[in-house]
Amino acid sequence: MPLKSKLFSAGNSANSLRKTTKRKINPEFITAIRAAKMIRECAAWMRPDRGRFHRLAKFVLHQVIHRDSSHQRGERQILPEHLQVFEGYEFERDILVSDYLKGDMILRIMDRVSVTIPAPVFIPLADSSYCKIMLLGVGVSVDTFTNTCVHTDITPWIALNDQALMPVSLEIPNDRSLLIAIGIAYANNTDMPVICQAVRIITVTR
Repeated sequence: MPLKSKLFSAGNSANSLRKTTKRKINPEFITAIRAAKMIRECAAWMRPDRGRFHRLAKFVLHQVIHRDSSHQRGERQILPEHLQVFEGYEFERDILVSDYLKGDMILRIMDRVSVTIPAPVFIPLADSSYCKIMLLGVGVSVDTFTNTCVHTDITPWIALNDQALMPVSLEIPNDRSLLIAIGIAYANNTDMPVICQAVRIITVTR
């Protein structure tokens, strides 16, 4: 066989070997990534952080997908009834909402979702003079991996030197299944963009 033909034949054999040994991606990993992208909407005001996103995807994989016992391993899905595991999920595990905001939080769920903090205590960042608190409700479809709605309510900037702080009250519609998150942002002036230092999912409505 001519040298050129031998090289061509050897190249085809190597390509065939690579094709047959190509690693197959576990569909559950893809499901976790798609769900994480959807659920990340709850932390839309946080700085982008790839590490935070990967922690969320890992949480989806190990805490939500693994609860599906109706499908065999490798084909498990995210079921709506298992989304309750997100209650209490902190998007920044090293900076908790309770590190910045203390006080009793009263949650009411009827035709609307309301959160009241009668006597908020703020633990500000260094050099910060103002804060905002926000309530976010994200409707999710685990069948299509889309957000069906995003409801928000956000306080005005609250001056931290105000000695007579008023109760904080926030309210959003409860018109479908929602992941409900609360976030807190600090700034040193009221012209700064709103960027949350911490966000936590406080409940899941159904």
